[in-house]
Amino acid sequence: MDMLSERKVLLAFFVAMAAMVLAGCVTGSPTPSTPSGLFPDARPSSEWTPAKAPGWSNRTGFSLMLPPGWKLNELQGIDSYVGEVTGDGINLMFDYGSHSWGLNPEDEPEHEYIVHFDEIGGREAKLLLPADTSSNKSATYEPVTGVYFGDLYDGNELNLTGRGLTLEQQRVAVAIFRSIRFPE
Repeated sequence: MDMLSERKVLLAFFVAMAAMVLAGCVTGSPTPSTPSGLFPDARPSSEWTPAKAPGWSNRTGFSLMLPPGWKLNELQGIDSYVGEVTGDGINLMFDYGSHSWGLNPEDEPEHEYIVHFDEIGGREAKLLLPADTSSNKSATYEPVTGVYFGDLYDGNELNLTGRGLTLEQQRVAVAIFRSIRFPE
């Protein structure tokens, strides 16, 4: 191969590699070395207790595990089943309906997020974590930590989210997210 052909092959290789890297960024692939590490060990402990969100209007609810002293409260929704999970200074809001936010990072361009797909309770779940946990005072909202389940029953979706959580609060939230179960 002559020198010009070698350069063309090298250039094609680098262009292909750059395209693969960009495709990973565009699709929301997780960054391998994230500040939060996606909390692989975040799981409910044996002291946690089950809580049930029964659902509404002939729609199936869900259950999850909560740390001691935490509460699940149903709230008044308009077109979906909504509520909160609270404890230890953390407030996680849930929205279960046909128009729940899919945790799309591009909806909040003032923050950088890590998107990770996981299997939770036999279903695909999307986890969204802030890439930087330091507070951005110029942003409209504090960054989100959340989980999203799409296309559950009859086109319904569920998200459970908290804003402005510290790293330790994110760990607890992810453990709660990983305990979510839906009836068969």
